[in-house]
Amino acid sequence: MRIFEINPDDKSEAPGSDLIVERKWSLPGVRCDSCNATWSNTGLAYPSVDLSSLPSADRYEVHWPVPLAEFEQLKTQVAEMLPPDSVLKPGTSFGPLAGTIKGEFGDFVWVNSWTMLVKQRAYDLLVHEDVLMAKGVPASLMFQRTEPVVLLELEILPLARVSQRRFPDLDITRCQSCGRNPFKVPDKIEIEESSIPGNLDLFRIRDFSTVILGTETFVKAVQELRLSGILFEEVGVSSTRTDQ
Repeated sequence: MRIFEINPDDKSEAPGSDLIVERKWSLPGVRCDSCNATWSNTGLAYPSVDLSSLPSADRYEVHWPVPLAEFEQLKTQVAEMLPPDSVLKPGTSFGPLAGTIKGEFGDFVWVNSWTMLVKQRAYDLLVHEDVLMAKGVPASLMFQRTEPVVLLELEILPLARVSQRRFPDLDITRCQSCGRNPFKVPDKIEIEESSIPGNLDLFRIRDFSTVILGTETFVKAVQELRLSGILFEEVGVSSTRTDQ
């Protein structure tokens, strides 16, 4: 099975184009007494999850790091609103993006290299081609000097695992209290074949959630439809893991 890393193609944006958005809620960063680290994750977002019904929703609008015990309390409340196997790390954000947009963009529109939106028309075309797309959540945008379109943020889930061959000590070195992974995103991506989801053609890596991956099915459909704003680079796939 061929898997590809997905990145922005900035050449599809017209000069002067700009997208400024933010999200209302997130888990705070954490201060861990076990590993002595203060940290927050980047890349994890659940735009379809609305925290406004929580009595303590305002606590998720303050993002300063908190002690581990307080973080776990906030995490538990949110976990009840998500499937049991959902990944929730410090810095995980919730709710739709809101902000302003101006200029001209391609079919895929990027807030940054790990937050991908897609025009409704392109999303529908991919679904029609039997691509198993991530959930699309409409962003709340004010359009400035540009034709309004529906932009869907893709709720791309962290499902794949990095190659055990490349990171044999990952589970050992991870903080057993806060879950912090001490490694940086590798230059060469390699994932375990057994962790590739069978029901989605877009997904993230659990331990490196800024990395977005797509299957060959997704890539071929994008290329055949000539959709713009997106680039692909093939990654490694191995079958070394034994605990899946």
